[in-house]
Amino acid sequence: DPLMGVIVTRTKSRFGRYKPWIFFWAILNALIMYAKFSVPYSLEENSLKLYVAVTYLLCGETYTLYDIPFWSNRFYTF
Repeated sequence: DPLMGVIVTRTKSRFGRYKPWIFFWAILNALIMYAKFSVPYSLEENSLKLYVAVTYLLCGETYTLYDIPFWSNRFYTF
């Protein structure tokens, strides 16, 4: 989280520091959440475990990548 805070603080775009991070990663998080809860039926046991593990980790990472800028934007820009 502190590393993400530094990255967001150093971001310079025409949309501001926070909005590009919030927009892109929130959409990607929504897609990963959909994939997380729509597991293909054709997966075998080991493949299923790998699928669940990967989608779970990606969901956590993308959540962090858009949640940190969201709350930074709420508290530090008036």
